[in-house]
Amino acid sequence: MLSPWRGLSRRSHLGVIYDSHSAAPENGRAAAPSFGTEHGVPYMVYEAGDRLAGSIAVARG
Repeated sequence: MLSPWRGLSRRSHLGVIYDSHSAAPENGRAAAPSFGTEHGVPYMVYEAGDRLAGSIAVARG
């Protein structure tokens, strides 16, 4: 019987999009990124900080 997950081994990982910092406000956690642009400038909005005490952060490219 073929595994329904056999195709997952063939996918290529795209790499790390953003590596969080150990200092505040991220404290080693950057999660749930959303991407967009405004006037040609790329932005990433994401959760930063501890899971239950996190905040919304914005990174600009």
